[in-house]
Amino acid sequence: MSEQLFSNELFALGKKWFWVALATSLFSLAAGLILGISLLTEKNRRKEGIIIIVFALVCYLAKTLWLYPWLMASGAVPYRIIKA
Repeated sequence: MSEQLFSNELFALGKKWFWVALATSLFSLAAGLILGISLLTEKNRRKEGIIIIVFALVCYLAKTLWLYPWLMASGAVPYRIIKA
């Protein structure tokens, strides 16, 4: 039974790292870039690495250009917390 569980494509190690890297890149540009570059070094995971790098950059730009100014303008987050 355990052989079927680990042979299932849903639980493949590469897919786990892809989703972990995608979730991590939501919060940190550096972590997303590091995980994306590490996946780029694997020959069969280059596409996932590019997806993660692009996703990390898009999330960073969205937070920097849209989310942070919107939060500061609405008064939800003080200016000093974000710029510190």
